[in-house]
Amino acid sequence: MSSGAGVPPAAFIAGWALSHPPLISNRHAMGMLGEMMKEFGHADEVYGWAAAMAGALDTRSWTAAWAHGTAPTAAADYLGKPCGQALEHELRAPGRDLTAQQRNRLWEYWAKRMTVDAAGKALERWGGDRRAVSHVVTTATSGWTEPGLSANLVCTLGLSEETAKQELNFNGCFCGQTCLRLARDLVMAGHALGERRVVLVAAVENASIQVSLADGTRNGAVCHSLFSDGAAAFVVAPEGVWEMTSAGMAIVPNSLKTLTMTPVAQGTADPERSSFHMVLSPQVGPMLAEYFQRGRGHSILTRVFGQRSWSQAAAKPALAVHPGGPRILDVLDPVFQKCFGFGPQALRYSYATMRKFGNLGCAASLFVLVSVFETAGAEDSVLALAFGPGVTVEHATFQRAHPTTSDDESN
Repeated sequence: MSSGAGVPPAAFIAGWALSHPPLISNRHAMGMLGEMMKEFGHADEVYGWAAAMAGALDTRSWTAAWAHGTAPTAAADYLGKPCGQALEHELRAPGRDLTAQQRNRLWEYWAKRMTVDAAGKALERWGGDRRAVSHVVTTATSGWTEPGLSANLVCTLGLSEETAKQELNFNGCFCGQTCLRLARDLVMAGHALGERRVVLVAAVENASIQVSLADGTRNGAVCHSLFSDGAAAFVVAPEGVWEMTSAGMAIVPNSLKTLTMTPVAQGTADPERSSFHMVLSPQVGPMLAEYFQRGRGHSILTRVFGQRSWSQAAAKPALAVHPGGPRILDVLDPVFQKCFGFGPQALRYSYATMRKFGNLGCAASLFVLVSVFETAGAEDSVLALAFGPGVTVEHATFQRAHPTTSDDESN
């Protein structure tokens, strides 16, 4: 399927790929973190929290050399470096945390390598001429530098020097899906202008560099136990494998202070803090559940379901819901079952992604989408939801370009 003459404009996912460091046991990673935090004189309950949170994930993807420590992955190569070999910018004096400058240098080192790795593989999967890529759209929340990720992709991957670039930085976990929505708009707008547009999207997080050994709060323990490192890249084009049939955004009412992030020490009680400060309220899950059960979110999904003829159980789409954390998924799971008629395994892709990788920030929902695209059986449609600061909700739908048939399922 494509947007030819006389065909309404459409945008398709034409290629995708992921990049992440070798997975390590979350219990091992949190155990290593707990040992390091003892240097800072925190109360026993701090590493007790870390140990309790370790069960939220089976494994996780962290680039931090100290996290691999004595794990089997210490000698494994990832993007040209043994995982357990510390970079110069990871070295710190005993009892001292990394400086903000060290963190940003680590972010630049890893974010650029991970996005090049994921984007290069996505372009290979697409199989088109790289110089036909008209736009690059990137996002990241855990760091920033300029020239940024998009310029690095253009120069490193051999794209045209006339490739238009956009960076949507410091938006949070919803923004990988925002980039897909904007890519869809660019491709469809190009059709109206008589232009063929191909958009490369990349989302990356390196949350492990923002781990604060000085943060002895329960909120810090929760954040450290969930957030991980990795990159996802997509190619959006006028033809491809999955059509992106709709996309939109909304903000949950009265939720501005429940999920926040501030750079370095701004807004914190510790002027010496060198890492980003995140607030992840336990009310985020219940607020989202209420939003989709009785609020505007229910109306949005009802409208989307009606447009896509998903009212019958047999026609239900696969769900790619942002794996923000176990509590968020646990409260949303019954909402989809009771309010929208989904079965008990509806969030299986999200749970599996969370337990395997953790919360990959702006790339998290894209990791779930890749899981759906690569493993969906008879499901020919997908509903994707991503959440982040605001509390912002991104929603999108996808339709397989060549639906499966009964013959396909029997082969």
